[in-house]
Amino acid sequence: MEELKDIKPEIVIINSFLIDMLFLGFIIMLVGVLGYFIYRFFNKDRKEDKRKLSVLYLKSFDFENLEDKQIAYEFTKHGYITLEEHFCDEFFKILKQLEPFKYKQEVPKIDDDLKEQMKDYVKVRIR
Repeated sequence: MEELKDIKPEIVIINSFLIDMLFLGFIIMLVGVLGYFIYRFFNKDRKEDKRKLSVLYLKSFDFENLEDKQIAYEFTKHGYITLEEHFCDEFFKILKQLEPFKYKQEVPKIDDDLKEQMKDYVKVRIR
């Protein structure tokens, strides 16, 4: 019995608060990054759907039965959504010609040449 000792050796207790907080921070950051990628995945589909709807709208656009101001606004709105980089110059040239038809109370009638340019742009440039 003399071999048994009553006093145990001193035990060092490690304060694990810092380790726990680092682990919790890592988990929160991991969840945030995962949430971001999930958001981007689902948001991309919505953006493509918006583009497809604009393409369908422009393909079925009625240039003859709408008011000139409405034609200018709708073509601009849906044209920006469907705009491709290599057709920017042509699109902005048409928009420059549409400026007088937008921001006034009473607008002049859109000439047939400009309507034909818009129709050709929709027919040829929008896919």
